Amino acid sequence: MEIGEDVELYCCWAHGQKRFADAPKKELDLVIDLSTFHLGNEFEWKERQHIHVNK
Repeated sequence: MEIGEDVELYCCWAHGQKRFADAPKKELDLVIDLSTFHLGNEFEWKERQHIHVNK
């Protein structure tokens, strides 16, 4: 990633045509700024979580 770029990630199980039928759980939304983010032991990517990563 270059500075100013961003990436969106979404965690879900793929079930053929229905793989995105379930909406993200808004309470799990997370924005990560790579200039300040430190991956700690408490980080866990949860089912149906949407993560927006900025650089």
